[in-house]
Amino acid sequence: MISRSVLCLIFLIVIGVSFAAEFCPLAPAVPQDRRPNPYKLRVASFNVEWLFLASPKGNSSGLEEFAKCPGTGCTWKNSEEALEHLKTIARIIDNFNADIVALQEVEDCYVLTQLILLIPFKGYKPYMLKGTDTATGQNVGIITKVDPIQNLQRSNEYVIYPLSGNKCGYTGASGNQGVSKHFFTRFYLSVVDRIIFMAGLHLLAIPTASDRCAKREAQATVLKNLIIQNTSPIDDIIVLGDFNDYASNILDIAGNVPTSRAVSYTHLR
Repeated sequence: MISRSVLCLIFLIVIGVSFAAEFCPLAPAVPQDRRPNPYKLRVASFNVEWLFLASPKGNSSGLEEFAKCPGTGCTWKNSEEALEHLKTIARIIDNFNADIVALQEVEDCYVLTQLILLIPFKGYKPYMLKGTDTATGQNVGIITKVDPIQNLQRSNEYVIYPLSGNKCGYTGASGNQGVSKHFFTRFYLSVVDRIIFMAGLHLLAIPTASDRCAKREAQATVLKNLIIQNTSPIDDIIVLGDFNDYASNILDIAGNVPTSRAVSYTHLR
């Protein structure tokens, strides 16, 4: 017969494991490279639209239940729809077979782990740092065949908007804006002796709205600053994610031209 104290200890251990699985920002002590071809690096970014499974959360984890998803707070109205969406995302990722996949609109690391289970024999591991989007609870993360050599980190900087010289057309009051959903880390490709600095992001939506334009330029400035402060001349730099904006140098199929300078601000070289 198991005593009450032992049962309590088991319960605490299980709860601790559950909380630890919600976010996974730590690089391993011995990073590994599981790519089949170490001379080629294939990188992708994918906004996976509310990749949520209503992961169980507890008060001691410091997390809140933000959006009711699956449910009334997102596209997926029940667990069956959310699971089918997860399977669809897994099939797409399996098909393009990138070595590092940056993902936006993900609930937590538990969901990344469930995603990886649906992509067998690829060698992916999940990494995610908790963001500060209190409106949706969405986060950005990666699944990767190459382990990072640096813990995922973020910037807590806020920048005053609107920025000088902007063409957003914003006439409202000035304010401070940070980046609620982003991370940065490093990878080392030993075979070619290269260090990759990577920043993943998800910026404010609605590219044509003047207020979002002004705030998104401030967000891009935060990212520009963290890249300058955390890279060296020998780093290869990858900045990827959902900018929620247009690029001036590569137009989309509709020929949309950006009003903000958000995308160009991260082009440092």
